[in-house]
Amino acid sequence: MSDELTVTTGATTRVVLGDLWQEAARLGAAEAMCADWERRRVDLERDLERDEVIADGVGRWNVDGPTFALRQAGAALRSVHEDSVRLRSALDGAAVAYGDVERSLAAMWDLGTRLSGHLLGEQDTPMTRVGLATLGGLVVPLAIVGAHTGWWDPEAAGKRILADPAFVELVRAAGGVIDEAVMLRLGVPLALALPIGRAIGTSENATLLVGIAAGLGILGNRALVETPVTVTRAPAPKPERMPPPAGVGELARRIPSPDPGEPQVLVERYEVDGERRFIVYIAGTESWSPVPGDAVIDLTSDVHGVADDSHLGGEGAEGSASAAERAVRQALTAAGAQPGDAILPVGYSAGGIAAADLAASPDLAVPLAVTFGSPSSAVHTGEVALLSVEHLEDPVPATGGASHASPGLTTVGRVALGDAAKEDPFAAHALELYRETAAMMDGSEDPTILAFEERIRDFTGGETGELTRWVATREVSPSTDGR
Repeated sequence: MSDELTVTTGATTRVVLGDLWQEAARLGAAEAMCADWERRRVDLERDLERDEVIADGVGRWNVDGPTFALRQAGAALRSVHEDSVRLRSALDGAAVAYGDVERSLAAMWDLGTRLSGHLLGEQDTPMTRVGLATLGGLVVPLAIVGAHTGWWDPEAAGKRILADPAFVELVRAAGGVIDEAVMLRLGVPLALALPIGRAIGTSENATLLVGIAAGLGILGNRALVETPVTVTRAPAPKPERMPPPAGVGELARRIPSPDPGEPQVLVERYEVDGERRFIVYIAGTESWSPVPGDAVIDLTSDVHGVADDSHLGGEGAEGSASAAERAVRQALTAAGAQPGDAILPVGYSAGGIAAADLAASPDLAVPLAVTFGSPSSAVHTGEVALLSVEHLEDPVPATGGASHASPGLTTVGRVALGDAAKEDPFAAHALELYRETAAMMDGSEDPTILAFEERIRDFTGGETGELTRWVATREVSPSTDGR
């Protein structure tokens, strides 16, 4: 587990936070303090100089006088100020260099994964034969012997692999490799497969999957086929009054847990200078069944939500195919939202997909959005400010494939598991752990995070909000739910 955060902007410049930004902030404070002390010193020296000249006619050249000591202090202050400026400049240079290295590594990783897809797609090459022979002749026998002798625990190793950031990066790259490997297996020339594969991402693959499911629906298939949804307000004597969220940590704490039968959507309504503004909180996946049931935020909604961002689909359409987004829109309308009202969507996991899709919708006024543990960074959100919080051991954000690096995207990452990975490889996806990371962000001195938190406070204007809770359900037919 680490307390160090990592920020990535839409331009793919990544800067390590923690010590770097804390030291930069301290140096900046030292610069300002030195400048303030120097101004005070100059004023004091001028006054003392005048008094000494009047008193003995010696003034500034008297080594025993107080002005001489002040001049020595001034020299020391200027030295500290120059050192602070130089060191802070060096930190800025290190950040830029880190970004250059990050871009180079990303380019090499992309090239490596695509070459791997090429090798996987080849029918038969000397390299693949050598690789298979090595795997069969060395790795497999050693693994079997190790498991029987006890010096290697396959279950523990598997958990560590699933929670390893390198495995998460492989998951992220898979969406851009598998389609190329398949095309090469089908005999598509390499010169044609690579550019096509680069254009086809996870969203396009999800769109094809949705299309296949819809086509099979004629034959009675119900897996991954969307259904209508209804939204009802959770019983409450009156709307709750909520203080405005002060930062990212408070947003994370207000996201509802994905528990069956509980409200999946929370809406806060604010009146700011005569304008209606809404913050909507969206829960994560409730059901992983490929066949839709009562749960709205399920695997079917997840796949359709990812497909919404495809160039092949209806990106940003008001009649979104995703059940989660349709439920959120209904809840907002029922809570009083009208066209043109500002909306700040906040979502966890699959709820983050819906939040990002809302941010990408041209028919909505979304100035910013925040997601936790979601593949939302793969959504084309353009200039809309999207803050995506991801744990580096969490494979769920990686399922969206490579980021589109939209100009407004900022990703904050953290190594969050530590020894917990040995017990549960998916512990990094826990909502409580993301709430812990969000609380750490509230104490960060990183200017990017501070700017986001300032925008969150500006959105509510410091006003008290009105909270309503909403329960969404699917309209399930007997043939769909299996009864």
